[in-house]
Amino acid sequence: MKTQNVASKKTVWMSTEHNPPHHDRQYAVDDKVVLNGQGSMCSSTQQQFNPWILVDLGAIYNPTYVTLFNRIDDVGYRLHDVFVSFGETNTDFPVDCGQYKGPGVNTEVVHIVCQKNARGRFVKTEIKGSTEFLTLCEISILTS
Repeated sequence: MKTQNVASKKTVWMSTEHNPPHHDRQYAVDDKVVLNGQGSMCSSTQQQFNPWILVDLGAIYNPTYVTLFNRIDDVGYRLHDVFVSFGETNTDFPVDCGQYKGPGVNTEVVHIVCQKNARGRFVKTEIKGSTEFLTLCEISILTS
């Protein structure tokens, strides 16, 4: 079974952007994992309550799983309580793919296996319930 990353080079929004252009939103889907210090060349929000990154896939898909690439430096633990959900609009995300409790470790690659009913055009990755930075070096959304 061949899989396809449907997030590659798609449009991305973030709740906020930390230190532009070093943490630009497009780094999340540029097909490059550049793991260097300070999470540079990774997408990152500012520290805030419930930070999120949203990818517009351009069409409706049934994803198999979502892969999140954590940062390499000494604050990988910031990746925790992450929820991935899907919706057909960019304002409502009723379909849960899955979650990652964490805390993350530096350079960790997190695979979230989606529920069988996962379907949508918009994919929201969000840290829920805490004030944190959300930094991801890449988001892959795979379909088969």
